Amino acid sequence: MGTHPDAMTVSWHQSQEVVTLIDVPSSGTPKRTVRADDALWDAYTAACEAEGISNAEDLRAHMRAKIERHQQKQAAGETPPADE
Repeated sequence: MGTHPDAMTVSWHQSQEVVTLIDVPSSGTPKRTVRADDALWDAYTAACEAEGISNAEDLRAHMRAKIERHQQKQAAGETPPADE
């Protein structure tokens, strides 16, 4: 697995890799930490690269799609509203 020059340090906890996504200074969005074992992260990275998208872009797309599905279910009365 290559290391991007702007990547944060990777640390280890109970056989899981803690990965901090690369900080893109112009984005203005806060950094988030994700725990994933090496095999999962490497396979995910390869899948994203094959689609020409970064891990961060793919994770944001997944979050938006999940939010949309949840909101549609709420509007249809299928799920209780999330606690605020």
